[in-house]
Amino acid sequence: MKKFYCQREVAEDPENIRSSLDLSSSQDAREDGRENIPLTLLKLNVHEAVPARLKRLRQRLKENNLDSFVTENYANHRYLTGFTGSESWLVVNSQKAYLLVDSRYTLQAKREVSSEIEVVEIHYFFQDFWHDYAKQFQKTFVGYESKNLTADQLSKLKKYSLGLKLIPTENLVEKLRAVKQPGEMALIKKAVRIADQALEYIREVIKPGLTEREISWEVEKFCRENGAEKMAWEPVIVASGENAALPHHKVSDRKIRQKDMILFDFGAVVEGYHSDVSRVLFVGGVSDEQRRVYEAVLEGQKLARDLVCAGVKVSDVDRRVKENLRSRSNGVYGHALGHGLGLEVHEFPVISQTREDLLESTNVVTVEPGIYLPEWGGVRIEDVIVVNNAGCETLTRFPKDLKDVTL
Repeated sequence: MKKFYCQREVAEDPENIRSSLDLSSSQDAREDGRENIPLTLLKLNVHEAVPARLKRLRQRLKENNLDSFVTENYANHRYLTGFTGSESWLVVNSQKAYLLVDSRYTLQAKREVSSEIEVVEIHYFFQDFWHDYAKQFQKTFVGYESKNLTADQLSKLKKYSLGLKLIPTENLVEKLRAVKQPGEMALIKKAVRIADQALEYIREVIKPGLTEREISWEVEKFCRENGAEKMAWEPVIVASGENAALPHHKVSDRKIRQKDMILFDFGAVVEGYHSDVSRVLFVGGVSDEQRRVYEAVLEGQKLARDLVCAGVKVSDVDRRVKENLRSRSNGVYGHALGHGLGLEVHEFPVISQTREDLLESTNVVTVEPGIYLPEWGGVRIEDVIVVNNAGCETLTRFPKDLKDVTL
C-alpha cells in the first residue's frame, strides 16, 4: 500500500498578512473568546492586505516571464484590490495596478480600494484604455486568464493589443488565493459556524408533512437572520427520499415522510467568504440499507480527512476514497472529492483524481464523498477543513454519528 508523507514544517511566510482580527490558533481563539466576536467587528483589513498580495502576484508574473496581467474575474479583483462591484477590469504590471470601472462604480471603487490601485473611469475597456496601454507597452508580454475570458472578449483583446504578446495563463491569482491568511480564515470560520447553527436549528424543525421547499426556506432564513450576507447559492438543496440520489437536486414540493432520508447541501457567505456543508438527516428511524450506505460514506469521509495533508497530491486522495467506497457499494460519487473555498464557493484546488496539484498548508477545502442510488436515495457528508503540515483541522462541527442525525 502506498504511504502518504507530509512535508516538513516550514518557517512562517514573512509576508503573512494579519488582519485586525488575528486568529493565531483556533484553540487560543476559543479560550479567549475571539470566536464569538460580533460580525460588526469581523472585518478583514483589505487595505493592509493588498500590497502584499500584489507583491506576490508580481513575483508570479516575473517567474512566468510576464510584464503585465489582465483579468476580468470578480473574485480575483476583490482579492487584489478590495473592490466589491460586479463589473470591472484589472491590469497589473511591475509598477502599477489599474482598476477600470464605468461611471456606476467610480465612487464605490475609490472608497473601497487600496491606495496602491489607480481607479480609472471608462466607457469601453478595449477602446478607452487597452488600446492606449498597448501602444505604450508594445512588444511586452501580457498574461490573460484563458479560462475566464469569453470568445468575444478574447477576440477584442487580440484586436486592440497591437504589438503586445498575449500569453494564456491559468490559476495565477487562484493559487495565491488558495493559501489563506488569518483574517480570511476568521471569516470562513464564521460562515461555517452559521451553517452549523442552521443545521442545529432545522434538526428541531423538521417533521413529516413539511415540503422540501419550506425546509429550504427555513434554512436560508435562519442563515440570513444570523449573520450571512447571502447564501453560497440558491436555493438551499433539500433532497428527500429518492430525490437524494440527485447530487444537486432542485427543491420541490415533495412532503417529508416517516423513514425519509433528507440530504442538505448549502453554505453561508460572510464578507464575501463562503462555507459549504452537506449532511443527511433521517426521519423516524434508519433502515438497514440506509445504515449500510451511511456508514460506508462516513468511513470514506474519515479516510479523506486522514489522507489530507500539505504536500499530498489531490489525485491520490480522491482515488483512495473512491476505491474504498467501491469496495463497499455501487453508486459511488463521480464528482470531485472536494474543492477549495473562499471568495468563491468552488475554487482552487480541486481534489480530483484528474488533477495533479499538491495540497498546501492553509488551503481551505471541502471533503464530500457520496453514494447515490437511483430510485432509492443518496448520502453525501461534507466538511470544511484546513490543510496543515500535520494533516488537517476540521472546521465543520455539526455531528455525523448516526444517532445524532436520526430524528
